Amino acid sequence: HGMLLQDEWMFWTTSGSKEQIAKEFTRWLEDNWNHPSIIIWDALNESSDPIVQNDIVPEMKKLDPARPWESVDVVEEHPYIYSLGPVMNDRKFGFARALHDIGKSAAPAMLNEFCWWWLDKDFRPTSLMKDVVERWLGPHWTTEQLIAHQSFLVRELVELFRRMRVDAIQPFVYLSNNDGPTANWFAGDIKNLKPKPVLATLKNAFSPFGISIELWDRHFSSGENRSISVHVFNDSPALKRGAVRFGIVGPDEKWCVQESHALSVDPCDVAVIPVMLSFPNTTGEFRIRAELFEQEHLVAFSEKVAHILEPVEKAARPRPERIAVIDANAEIATFLKLRRLDVESFSPKNIKEYDVIVANEGEVRSKVFQNGFDAFKKFLEEGKTIALVEPERGIESNENLLVAPGVVLQIQKRKDDGRGGYDSYVFAEDINHALWDGITQERLKMFNGGYGGEVVSQHDVTTDSEHVVMARCGLKLGVPAVFVIPVGRGKIIVSRLQLRGRLAETATENDPFARRIDPVLQRYLLNLLGYALGEKRD
Repeated sequence: HGMLLQDEWMFWTTSGSKEQIAKEFTRWLEDNWNHPSIIIWDALNESSDPIVQNDIVPEMKKLDPARPWESVDVVEEHPYIYSLGPVMNDRKFGFARALHDIGKSAAPAMLNEFCWWWLDKDFRPTSLMKDVVERWLGPHWTTEQLIAHQSFLVRELVELFRRMRVDAIQPFVYLSNNDGPTANWFAGDIKNLKPKPVLATLKNAFSPFGISIELWDRHFSSGENRSISVHVFNDSPALKRGAVRFGIVGPDEKWCVQESHALSVDPCDVAVIPVMLSFPNTTGEFRIRAELFEQEHLVAFSEKVAHILEPVEKAARPRPERIAVIDANAEIATFLKLRRLDVESFSPKNIKEYDVIVANEGEVRSKVFQNGFDAFKKFLEEGKTIALVEPERGIESNENLLVAPGVVLQIQKRKDDGRGGYDSYVFAEDINHALWDGITQERLKMFNGGYGGEVVSQHDVTTDSEHVVMARCGLKLGVPAVFVIPVGRGKIIVSRLQLRGRLAETATENDPFARRIDPVLQRYLLNLLGYALGEKRD
């Protein structure tokens, strides 16, 4: 039926006097106000000007009272999340408020820029993409992965914003001149445009009678039962009737588990269906899928990747080594004791008897850790290991932490006001290393619970000591997520992967962001200890 346009003023911010701006705005309206596709005047992109917003726009509305103005009548948001920024933002990020604030906005909220994943007419990343590709695809990406991730990203974000019931959603950018930092959704020359796959994805995600699975976890145990929510949207002015099929699809594209339910959705409303999923007893990569039918025709679908792993058995093989833990919450100790490992709270007087010391969640700053400091040098020289799990926890500025004689960690909490933030994807330097035994690279993405699967915080943790990086994350993969510092015959393992809330059941029912058991991180902790103890014996 045509296109709806938000006509943006040709300058970024303003210049000139109030009288000059008013004259130019008047001419702008007179030149364009008969165009039937223009529905919004956009005076200020990613900027503000009190004279324009408080004085000039009210005068312009007298000339054309039929159209709203951004940013006076409508609040424009540019949440470049799950690309330039973190998966989700709980505070102001760049030119966007926190998602919670957008969802509760008093004024109509419009998300008209939110996908940083720009590919030119030949599917090459644009100049603004150079910092972000590796963050989500790793160092060895392909063009096929670029294309697939673009479709994945717009689907995830459009579905999220529809579940939030945002007033208007306009993905960016449909068509451009292919000669700038952004790009468009077509391939080839301008006279022979070929739609890119992302357009088919957007058609599905924006289906007026549409569907979305609310689920951020990606790691599940075989035989597990999980309650999730499926949202069915009706953006039409009439009641809609249909049927939903949901369940789990296996690697062979066949349904392993499925159920179907009839439903009706009121005009301009949403229905939320609680679903109990029973995961199969097999392992591998599966997909959780929901399909929406109207008069037996498939009109929309939603799906999430599901990695199903074997449960980490409570009756693990006993080991003779003694593990000392410094952990105020006792989560690590509880988890390890259930697996019949010899675990006890750290005491400096017993340090000679320990084979490995684990300090959890910022405990390097605790008195317990500091009381054992004088004995750490000999402990490490004997070939033993100290593992520091999330040592940056609780640090709000910059600190230098002495973690062993001669070994200092420099910790800085980044501001990241417009780019960066926490990370949810981690990339192993060598996936065949003992740290990643039983863990594929695809399983190091989107960990269970935490806001948007957060696994590495918005800190930089570095050291001037010799070290070997085992995993990276962040823009241009510039953030070491796991690294090892050799000290004498022993070593210090610095692991920033957040285990808290993911080793034992603590989740609150129906809270998509509550931390819950993550079988990948359970396996990782056991691998970390095996690596620490195994290297000592060698």
